[in-house]
Amino acid sequence: CVFRRFNLEVFPVFIQQKIFAVSFTVFTASILAQNYLILPVESAIFGFTPETSLLFIPHGVMVVLGVLFGWASVLGVFAAHFVIILLPESPFIFGNNGVWAAANSLSVPVSIFLLIHLGLKKSAFKNNFLDFKFMVGVGLISAFLMHALFYLFLKITNLGIVSNSFFASFIGQVTGLFAISLLATVIASKDGSK
Repeated sequence: CVFRRFNLEVFPVFIQQKIFAVSFTVFTASILAQNYLILPVESAIFGFTPETSLLFIPHGVMVVLGVLFGWASVLGVFAAHFVIILLPESPFIFGNNGVWAAANSLSVPVSIFLLIHLGLKKSAFKNNFLDFKFMVGVGLISAFLMHALFYLFLKITNLGIVSNSFFASFIGQVTGLFAISLLATVIASKDGSK
């Protein structure tokens, strides 16, 4: 089964390099798909280019990577954020800087830590399969943390008021989270049933 539980504390270096490569590649691909496939479809449907997507799949991808690989996925996701920042039309509502890239990259492992250590969930796996509820819980906490930080940043710096795009971004992250988490759960259950 591809989605087996890993002991993240003792990954050998060559496994960590593979996790970096997988995390970097998958997260970069999700951002490119978001920017060059999903946003144009949304633009065609709405008749204009929305400021934020209502189906932001990179958040769901980041959550699945974090649940599968834990802290080992952070460097790959962080590096992918920096590569994406170099795009002419970066899809990040939070801005194109390293501070937000670091905060976003760390939001999923921190959310996993909070969920497990607050006793709300014990494991990302249920009966040896990925737990959909765990992934959604992690993703919701992560999205809330990022939007709370962004809201505080806007209030402290007086750079502007919270706009509709702020709330649309949260909704987009949640819908992307549900879509990707459901897909990962279905793939994991089919892989485990063979």
